[in-house]
Amino acid sequence: MPFLLVAAAGDRQANREAAQEAKRLRIPASVADCREECTCYFPAIAENDGFVAGLVSKGGDHVGVRRMAERIRGILGE
Repeated sequence: MPFLLVAAAGDRQANREAAQEAKRLRIPASVADCREECTCYFPAIAENDGFVAGLVSKGGDHVGVRRMAERIRGILGE
């Protein structure tokens, strides 16, 4: 039984159908071309020798996540 779907086929219809099937099977889905169909997100990662930080947004602000990860990377000396 699958436990995670990543739909990034480069085909909107294929991604939509995959997301619908994931929903039917109750498995988390990350859909590359449609935020509304996502039920999970991959975090931005910032790390150094002693720490690892993963960031996601409450409201789906992916640009904000990228900017914040860059700031944290600077603090961590990555």
